[in-house]
Amino acid sequence: QMPQMPQMPQMPQVQPKVEPSQAAPAPALPALPLPAVQPKAVNGTKTNWSDEPIGGEADLEAQEAVDDSVAQVIKDTESTPERRPTSSAARRLRRKRASERQRQAEADPNAYPAELDMDQLRKGLETDPNRVAGQMRGHVYDLARDPSHCRLLQEVLERCSSREGQRLAEELQGRVWELSTCPHGNFVVQKVISHLSVSASEFIAHELQGWAVPAAKNRQACRILCRLLEFRGSGATWDLIDELLEDAGSLCQHSFAHHVIQSVLEHGKGEHKGRIAAALLSDGFRFATHKHSSYLIEKVLCYCSEGDQEKLIRSLGTPPKLLELAKTPYGSFVARALLRDDRVNYEGAMRLFKQHQKELEESKHGLRLLSELGLLV
Repeated sequence: QMPQMPQMPQMPQVQPKVEPSQAAPAPALPALPLPAVQPKAVNGTKTNWSDEPIGGEADLEAQEAVDDSVAQVIKDTESTPERRPTSSAARRLRRKRASERQRQAEADPNAYPAELDMDQLRKGLETDPNRVAGQMRGHVYDLARDPSHCRLLQEVLERCSSREGQRLAEELQGRVWELSTCPHGNFVVQKVISHLSVSASEFIAHELQGWAVPAAKNRQACRILCRLLEFRGSGATWDLIDELLEDAGSLCQHSFAHHVIQSVLEHGKGEHKGRIAAALLSDGFRFATHKHSSYLIEKVLCYCSEGDQEKLIRSLGTPPKLLELAKTPYGSFVARALLRDDRVNYEGAMRLFKQHQKELEESKHGLRLLSELGLLV
């Protein structure tokens, strides 16, 4: 017999490599039925989609479920009390909005004429301002509204001759209100008032007639009224002030308009000052304890007639009234101003303050007043 040959070991089977394109597709998951949801009008706001469901009864139930959840969210939101921002947060918000408006104005390609070489104009301003003023003609309105080049226009108005300045100012006629309320243009209007003659700037007061109260309440336009009182005490300006003082009481308490009322007390006619004093004395304690009008009560002691000052002292200068004023944040400043007047019973007020010293020490403004009067040990 022949010997048996040894059995060879079996080679492992090699699986053929399958390309991704040849691989069998993964089994598809069964599609879950999703309800078709159509948004409805929420809080009075209509949508661009149809308000009607496109499916059957199941879709309608899904729609109602979504609507109920949205209504609950809105209800929870409305029921949550809103926190009133602090004064510092409100100021930051106003500054942020102002900076955003300024960036938008700077990004406006039509904010100033592109054909002017502003660098050359700045260089020429040192040697020949009248020539620069001539090159700016026809572009004054655009330059006045530009956040950066309005400064160059102001410098030109300061340095050029009165004749050239008048020609530049003529391009602003018919646009005074728009520029007066512009964050940048109002400075150009102020420069026209302060550096040009009465005849060259009189059109400003004429164009603001009928807009005196809105101008006084505007952040920018109130400055125009103050400059008119400082530099242009003419007939048109006085007509503007007569219109303004028809609403003197409410303007005294306005955050911007009280600056205009203060300018009237400093630069206005005696009759204008008397009308303001009468408005303030109609409810002296209320105006003396207000954030803005308390400044005006102090100005009455400086600029109004002797008769109006005596009426104010009789109304607010008695020791009991001074004590009431000292207990309020803004009235304490009025009390301090009144105590400086020789016509006020200073000794009687000091005795009354000492009797109520503990009560006054409970507030910061009371402590400040006591410290200024030397009553703190």
